[in-house]
Amino acid sequence: SKSTGTISKLEYSEDGEKEVNRVDVGGQGNDDARVMATVEDTLRANAFPGAAVEGWAEKSDTSSAEELKSVGLTTLRQNNIIRKVTVTFTDSFAVRVGRDLDLGDRVLVHLEALGLLLPARVASLVLTQEKGKVTVVGALEVFEVLGEG
Repeated sequence: SKSTGTISKLEYSEDGEKEVNRVDVGGQGNDDARVMATVEDTLRANAFPGAAVEGWAEKSDTSSAEELKSVGLTTLRQNNIIRKVTVTFTDSFAVRVGRDLDLGDRVLVHLEALGLLLPARVASLVLTQEKGKVTVVGALEVFEVLGEG
């Protein structure tokens, strides 16, 4: 976070255009005899009134509740909010790229302005050097929102 001096700039965006937070999954059978399952991300669906966004998944070759649930969970993951975080890391004595920070590392991003904690993975790092100053820009892949921090 900026308050700990590990980053100097942070850009955060959310794209919820394809978000689905409740999935009905249709299994074997027809009409009233059709096996159904519903999988819901209640945290996202109940975020505010009208936040529920429903989706549909088809798995008509099974009546297994476990398989239907698995298809529903996969559909939720594939239709999650896309969060992008780009940070300019402060390359200092305390944090050195290549020593303390590298590709694939897991980091916890604290967005103070939004009160969010975001566990992420360092997906790319770009180092530039100008007049003896090293600037490190990283793109992070966000796994989930942990909540207010």
